[in-house]
Amino acid sequence: FPEHGYLGAEGIVQYAIRIGDLRLVALDSQKTGQTPGELCDVRLDWLSSTLAEDQATPTGVALHHPPFSSTSTMMDAFGLHSGGPELAAILASTHQREAAE
Repeated sequence: FPEHGYLGAEGIVQYAIRIGDLRLVALDSQKTGQTPGELCDVRLDWLSSTLAEDQATPTGVALHHPPFSSTSTMMDAFGLHSGGPELAAILASTHQREAAE
């Protein structure tokens, strides 16, 4: 996506963007050359610090690979194969979650 300079030209593609009163955090779960996804320490650390930057705005986190059982055999085979428990711990500890409840 060369017209979207904020995405970077190579490597991990992650970003946070404000959409009205909400914030969307896009987390890269793609492992180069692989179909199943992964969340390495670099990605998880980025997510944790990005969520901490703005704890008042309702925030959604999106990633390509489902981090949970989807009941679809195909999706589960190609889903997130590493980093799921760590992702869950980060999301469970966010202040944004408390604001939404």
